[in-house]
Amino acid sequence: MRGKRLAGSFRRPDMALPRCCIAVAFLLLGLSGQAAADRLYKWVDAQGRVHYSDTVPPDAAGHEREVKSRTGVTLQRIEAAKTPDQIEAERRAREREEAKRRAEEEAARKQAAADRTLLLTFSSAEEIERARDDRVAVIDGQITLAEGRIEALRQQLQQAQQQAATIERTGRGDLQQAHQRIRDLERQIGEHQSYIAGKRQERQALIERFAADLARFKELQAERASTSRPPR
Repeated sequence: MRGKRLAGSFRRPDMALPRCCIAVAFLLLGLSGQAAADRLYKWVDAQGRVHYSDTVPPDAAGHEREVKSRTGVTLQRIEAAKTPDQIEAERRAREREEAKRRAEEEAARKQAAADRTLLLTFSSAEEIERARDDRVAVIDGQITLAEGRIEALRQQLQQAQQQAATIERTGRGDLQQAHQRIRDLERQIGEHQSYIAGKRQERQALIERFAADLARFKELQAERASTSRPPR
């Protein structure tokens, strides 16, 4: 008999459990309903009129609004729904930021590679200066040779012009061929002048590039020295 009473005592709580759950559910529903009743929604319509309501009508769902307590305390701010144009603008802004981030990462990667090459190529600032001077001397030699060639061409041009004048005066000789010779010499002079202009630009760019390399090399040396210096 005692075993039966024990079994029965275990069955009774199982039967009472659903009633407890139902009671708790109704209590929670009552509390949530009371909390909802204690709230107000505030929004401003397209005409600038301020509205307060227990619920938000469908035509106001897209407006920015505030959830307030009955005492006027702001409990929550809900942003207005974004228009398609705003969504598209935000998407483009994110794409620009992502492109900027990728560009910065690529620039940092290239700079790191250039720094490694610079440190592997030169061991001192003096080496960089000697390399610069050697490269500049080569370009200066090329310019000097081109200037000498221009001087020789100008002398030939002067002779060709005198020959053409003699043909015009005497009528003896091929005047058309003399004029063609003048044009050829003038073209060659122009080509050498363009060559010299390009070499001078190359020379200036070379000097600027070596100046940047030298400045960067000194920065890297200073950074290396600061990291290797023992703390005080």
